[in-house]
Amino acid sequence: MKKDGLPDYAALMVVGVDAYQLGVPEGRLFNCYLESYIPFYGFMDLFLRIDQILDALDHPQATFERRWLSGRDLDNMAAKPPVFLPKSSLVRYWEPGELKKILSAKTRFYIRVLFRQNATWQGSVEWPEGRRRVNFRSVLELGEMLLETLERMDKPGRWVARRPVDGERLLRGSRPAGE
Repeated sequence: MKKDGLPDYAALMVVGVDAYQLGVPEGRLFNCYLESYIPFYGFMDLFLRIDQILDALDHPQATFERRWLSGRDLDNMAAKPPVFLPKSSLVRYWEPGELKKILSAKTRFYIRVLFRQNATWQGSVEWPEGRRRVNFRSVLELGEMLLETLERMDKPGRWVARRPVDGERLLRGSRPAGE
């Protein structure tokens, strides 16, 4: 358990990619504290929804205040959690093991955000179909890994094996323990 009372797995996001066309993923996002999934369309939508969940959970805590290009007055803005996760009635609906099993998407990623520092995330991403787990140092790096992995599939769930191109950082980290 962390200091804020939430277990480490509270920041585990299960991402199911149901469709991928022209560089745009479409799918569903799950978390133990969501009663149901949240649909997403595109990487930006996915990352914003994950950030909203992390803000609502306040776990892991962000080290930076949000800044706005539009010059919004932050003093007059009430910080509101997203509608899909009311902080006043935080209920865990799923155990982590159950959460990983409920998703029927062909392509799944398990994203665990460990830190939200320097206005970005640090954590790990696991791709169970490819049996890979890799740490990421920023949301941009995470996005590149997901994009490269999805680009190498001829359809969701079916990976096309080929030699990596220079500079490619496909989810090619260490194999899970015991393999």
